[in-house]
Amino acid sequence: MIWLTLLPLALVRAYDGFSTDTWWAGKPEPNLTISMLFLSVVFLSIEDISVQLEEPFSVLPLDLHTKWLKKDFVQMKRTSKLVDGLATDMGQRPQHQEESIPKKKGNKRSRFRKLIRQEHGDSANVN
Repeated sequence: MIWLTLLPLALVRAYDGFSTDTWWAGKPEPNLTISMLFLSVVFLSIEDISVQLEEPFSVLPLDLHTKWLKKDFVQMKRTSKLVDGLATDMGQRPQHQEESIPKKKGNKRSRFRKLIRQEHGDSANVN
């Protein structure tokens, strides 16, 4: 902003003899004003774009998205409770409420071995 404010003082000398020996000599010269307007628009637009790139979430309207996500989450939670209630009424155990079986260290590895044996046949030797 300081540079844009002081730039006309530096350009006055450059535009001083601009209209000598022309048909508009002695008339008002809007050249400096027009060039300063153009430069100000360009530089301030670039500055505004850089501010938006630095902090995009301060200028985006994310309140509507937050409300929509919260509403969707509450609806999913209600649906989950309804499905769990139907599953217990039918005598089935809901998947996320299964008994917690203490897992051994090799539990995942033994599942992997069983999967390999099923794919390659029971005769495959897997260590």
